[in-house]
This record gives sequence, C-alpha cells and structure tokens, in this order.
Amino acid sequence: VLPGVTLGQGCIVGSKTVVAADVPPYAIVVGDPARVVRILDPDDTEEARRQAFEEYTRKDLSRDNIRRR
Repeated sequence: VLPGVTLGQGCIVGSKTVVAADVPPYAIVVGDPARVVRILDPDDTEEARRQAFEEYTRKDLSRDNIRRR
C-alpha cells in the first residue's frame, strides 16, 4: 500500500497486491496495480464477521493456539 492511499472499511487486499489508489469500502482488490474484482455486500460481510466471533472464542484465536507451519 503506497503512502497516501486510503483503504475503505471492510476491504480485502490480496497477497502481493500493489495498491496505488484509494480502495472503496467492501471491495476486494488484487494485482499490480490493484484492481477491484468484487464489491461485497456490507450486510453479508458484517453478519459473517459476527458469526465468526460467536463460533470462535478469544482463546481459540490466541497466538498460543494457532499452529505455526
């Protein structure tokens, strides 16, 4: 992510993506230069996040419980 670039809330940036321009909220961007491949529905995104936190406790997500490769 280059200096001065703003990442919108809920956006997802792919691995090794070079972001040279602002990314809109809930956009998925990939590539070099970054390009929007999809815009997520904010309601679906927030619901998925809520379900994930209900399913996994903080202990489950702690660094001690995550296996390193």
